[in-house]
Amino acid sequence: MTTTVTTQSRSVRWVLSEEVDEQQVRQLLTAARRRRFAKGETVFHEGDPGESLHLIDKGFLAVRVTTPGGEVATLRVLRSGQHFGDLAMLSSEHRSATVTALDKSETLELPATTIREFS
Repeated sequence: MTTTVTTQSRSVRWVLSEEVDEQQVRQLLTAARRRRFAKGETVFHEGDPGESLHLIDKGFLAVRVTTPGGEVATLRVLRSGQHFGDLAMLSSEHRSATVTALDKSETLELPATTIREFS
């Protein structure tokens, strides 16, 4: 399901599970916390506990991992309308990558406990 949500003065579309209806999405988003990140600021590090999901409202963020040789590899660049953090949150594992803001960015952070209530 693609859901359009108005955040502040603009609309952002996120692709969410088919099993979540529009009313549930709005309820979930009321529990979200707006997070703001400066360019170069880290959202979370590889190995951190996976306690939340982030919906990107503004900006670009890089998903990076450290290779066995100690180098940093960029896996993807994410933008408004995309999300991250779901893999660790749903599996109760640690974060598999580091996410860093490439420019001034904003996300809506949903705690794992809130999302599990809707499962």
